[in-house]
Amino acid sequence: MAAVSHTRRGASVALAGWLVGSFLLLASGPASAAERTLTYAELLGQLTDLDRLTHLRDGITAGQFSSWDRGERERWGTNGDAGHYLRVEDDGEAVMVDVDGPGCIYRVWSANPQGTIRLYFGGEETPTEQLDFKGLFTGENPPFVPPLVYKRGGPRSASDCYLPIPFSDHLKVTADQAHGQFYIFDYLRFPEDWRVPNFRLPLSDEEEQALERAVEVWSSPGEDPKPRLDGQTSITRQVTVAPGGTIPLAELDGPGLIRAIRAEIDCEQRYFWRKLVLRGTWDGAARPQVLCPVGPFFGFDWYTAEYGSVPAGCRDGRCYFFYPMPFHRSATLELVSHLQMPATAHFEIEWAPQEELPEDTCYFFARWRHEPRSDSFDYPFIETAGRGHLVGVSLQIDHPVPGWWGEGDEKVWVDDDGFPQWIGTGSEDYFGDAWGIRYLPGPSFGCSLSRGHRTCPYRWHFMDLIPFTRRLRMTIENYPPYQEDYASVAYWYQAERVPPMGRLRGQTYIGGRRPGDKPRTLRYDPSTFTDITPGDLLTYGRAVPYAVEAEEAVSEDQLRCPGVQLMTDAGLPHELNWERALYFGRVSEGQRLADLSLYAPRPSVYTPTLYCYPRDDAARLTLQVRGAALEVASVEEDGRCVLEPVYLDAGGHSVELVAATSGRAVLDCVQLQEVAREENAIEAETLTVVSVSPGSERPHPSPPWSGVSAGRVLEWHANREGASVRLRIPGEPDRPYVLGLRPMFGPGGAIIQAFEEGQPASPQYDLYAPEKRPAPGVLPLGQLPPDRNEVEIRVVGKNREAKGYHAGFDYFRFEPLIIHPDSAGGVWARVLQTHQCDYRIQNLGGEWLGGHHLWVTPSREGAMLDIALNLPQEATWRITVRYTTSWDYAVVQATLDDQPLGGEVDCYTPEVRMTDEIVLGSRRLEAGQHTLRFTAVGSNPQSRGHLMGIDYIRIERAD
Repeated sequence: MAAVSHTRRGASVALAGWLVGSFLLLASGPASAAERTLTYAELLGQLTDLDRLTHLRDGITAGQFSSWDRGERERWGTNGDAGHYLRVEDDGEAVMVDVDGPGCIYRVWSANPQGTIRLYFGGEETPTEQLDFKGLFTGENPPFVPPLVYKRGGPRSASDCYLPIPFSDHLKVTADQAHGQFYIFDYLRFPEDWRVPNFRLPLSDEEEQALERAVEVWSSPGEDPKPRLDGQTSITRQVTVAPGGTIPLAELDGPGLIRAIRAEIDCEQRYFWRKLVLRGTWDGAARPQVLCPVGPFFGFDWYTAEYGSVPAGCRDGRCYFFYPMPFHRSATLELVSHLQMPATAHFEIEWAPQEELPEDTCYFFARWRHEPRSDSFDYPFIETAGRGHLVGVSLQIDHPVPGWWGEGDEKVWVDDDGFPQWIGTGSEDYFGDAWGIRYLPGPSFGCSLSRGHRTCPYRWHFMDLIPFTRRLRMTIENYPPYQEDYASVAYWYQAERVPPMGRLRGQTYIGGRRPGDKPRTLRYDPSTFTDITPGDLLTYGRAVPYAVEAEEAVSEDQLRCPGVQLMTDAGLPHELNWERALYFGRVSEGQRLADLSLYAPRPSVYTPTLYCYPRDDAARLTLQVRGAALEVASVEEDGRCVLEPVYLDAGGHSVELVAATSGRAVLDCVQLQEVAREENAIEAETLTVVSVSPGSERPHPSPPWSGVSAGRVLEWHANREGASVRLRIPGEPDRPYVLGLRPMFGPGGAIIQAFEEGQPASPQYDLYAPEKRPAPGVLPLGQLPPDRNEVEIRVVGKNREAKGYHAGFDYFRFEPLIIHPDSAGGVWARVLQTHQCDYRIQNLGGEWLGGHHLWVTPSREGAMLDIALNLPQEATWRITVRYTTSWDYAVVQATLDDQPLGGEVDCYTPEVRMTDEIVLGSRRLEAGQHTLRFTAVGSNPQSRGHLMGIDYIRIERAD
């Protein structure tokens, strides 16, 4: 089909309607004294003025003040991003902003606004304005009104403000005290000879009118805020693009500007929004300035979104994009299909011819990046050199790994920055949310789509743009496990028609992969490609993490074997991982199908799962490892063949794919799932056996076994009372801990006890049970001596029902000191069980017993921790506790044997501290085991959680 071509009409086009408000004031050419005056009404006009973005920003710099964890100066990845201030004054005020002007704060964000913030202009000793920090975002305090301000709800929630706060020569912003706030202030600094007013209330009539205009535009998503230019016209294209085809949408002669792009698309193939690519080239550039899948270009991916922001959105299936796109000589827009099915597209392109464009006009760019299974710790949004300014980013995350993918701080390096001057406080914070990212169709920030494990946040910088004069790099941290599919679009304006893009010399970038992961090579550098191929556009599809794709696990020669086909899921009812699989046709039971290369990151027991295509006549598949076929443990409805566990050494393994039954064979991917390990466990089967007493076998690892940490235990077969084994525990703890053991119970279980220098170091433990099973918890063995990291375990007897003197060791683990050393002799304790929570050691140092405490996390209201107390004799016992307190701790109630012990204790404090010793009470108790329970019964209104921390328990005779 022929391209559509439009040439400039002869009539000259006046720019007066376009060059409005702050456009003249922010252009880079010579300015008169009057033009260097920027009124507050004009600053409010920037909230709707997209046209000014087409001009360079010489002399303007961007900056950010935030509560980022200053520990990142030494090491990336620290996450204590609250309560860090520039300084705390002698009177207790916490300084959040201290900057010379002229300039303007364009964005204020917090996750927990509290207290009063004070604005000091021009070095004044008293604040000009005092504002309730939380009230800044609620919309109840004009001129801080929606949708220029937003608060999701509750004291700990997303809080955003985009009302400009200008300052003439200096601004200091403080909190009345150090509340431990999360905060971000984004600002621009203007040239020194500009005149900018200080923010003052109330607003003038002119300022109120400008505010009303901004509120109207921000409340009307989908309506172009730019003025209509003389000669502006629309090109409408209704096309059906064939698989693999390219359709020209417009060929325009310049000079001119594309004012808006709108699109509606329909296709039977899933994920067509990513498979169709928009390509825009200005002035015949060697590579397109706009190169982006259609959905991500409009701020979303995978599915049709429903959201509306000022410059972009999708309303009722119709997408719009309003950033202006200037060109001097020509502009071409093309739609490229990488689909396997036809698609129907309706495009409307608004443009306006111009007699000429100002000299400082710059080009618009929108470039897509994609990192499948991204392992870049600092994932780059943009890396470019030249002169320009960033005006937005959108991010498309497919994160099938359970848990939160965010916490990543955004970082911006501008020009010659050796260290980023712009560091945020978390992924959700950058995109305007807090404590997670949810669907949020905000006017300049938000999340256009959140469905299952797929999320599309966006952030527009059309007010707080980020100028650069030599180079720009912007990243966002990507925390392990590295199995998310990261894709993004950066939107910016730049003077250079074909700028260098990619990693810049002379800078150090921090990246990494999960420890033990097999190194891999990217097939392309996604920051520099000049075109997009079908392989670049593959989606996670079935979204099976930590899997080896069948098409990558076989050799190139096997892919060319007769009967082996690479199939895709286009048009199929069920998805494939990364959209592809291997089809082997109809096979017979026992038939060898292919050799596969698998990789085990460390020696361990793995459960292989073969992901096949679900169909009634599907063959069950298995693997032959070391000459033996693994049994198929189960076949799931979605086509998965789960195999029996197998032990694999670290490194590569060549295995055979075998048909366990007859049928049609499809292999999508293979997942080697390591059998779960207990957190901080020291696997017994990996320990060095120092010595074994005569008359007993040397301990050895068991075959793969279910229900135990890492899938194996250390089996020790003794034949008499008094037999002993000595094991070396790797490393030495830097603080005093109790060494714990999780043993195995069974019909041959002995009675065991830990010894130190010939003396008992722990209670005796009877390992007899009618059936073999792991112990429900960890049994304390005592403390290792500081100069030796070995433990001796002896057989001290056996239950009369036991059939032998055997012992099985699942794992060892260092446990917190629970009982204070000054407690009565013979008293010992262990964690018996938890309810709706977990526990771990947290090192706090200093005044805590052993430098650590027992930390109950995660936790919620109603969570309970049970501690087994063993008392040596019947007596009246006094029980004392010392709790840890912090900003997200609970109100705690202790009970003993289900009876209340003492009263409720509020463990909230703004900072991490500890209580004094609290006497819970005295009770007459029999010898033996008793259950001391700690329950999170509620929380202080100021607390942000229900965590608990127990420094120690002291048990003393009271009679």
